[in-house]
Amino acid sequence: MFLKQELPVPEMTEKMIAAGFFTEENKNEINNVKPNTRLTRAEKFLNILLETGDEGYETFCQILGKDSSGKFEEINDKMEIAVNPKAASEGMECSIVNNMQT
Repeated sequence: MFLKQELPVPEMTEKMIAAGFFTEENKNEINNVKPNTRLTRAEKFLNILLETGDEGYETFCQILGKDSSGKFEEINDKMEIAVNPKAASEGMECSIVNNMQT
C-alpha cells in the first residue's frame, strides 16, 4: 500500500516515457483509469511497470535512486532499491505486488 500512496505517478510516468519503457497510450491508460483516484492511477502504473520486465524495473529503480532532491528517499528506503536496483529487480514482482495490496 505504501508505494501506491507515495508514488508520484505523473512525474514517474513522464520519466518512464522518456526512458522508452512507457508510451503515450500507457499514460492515457493511467490517467483515465476508473475509478480515477490517486491509488488506482498508481496501481495502473505499477501494473504497466510489471509488463516492462526486469530492464524496465531497473530503469524505474535508477530513476528513483538518481534523484538528488530527496523526494524519493522514503520510497528508496522502503523498497531497498537505491543502492542495488539489480538485486531489487530479482524480487520485483513480489515487492511491487506486496506494495500494491491494501
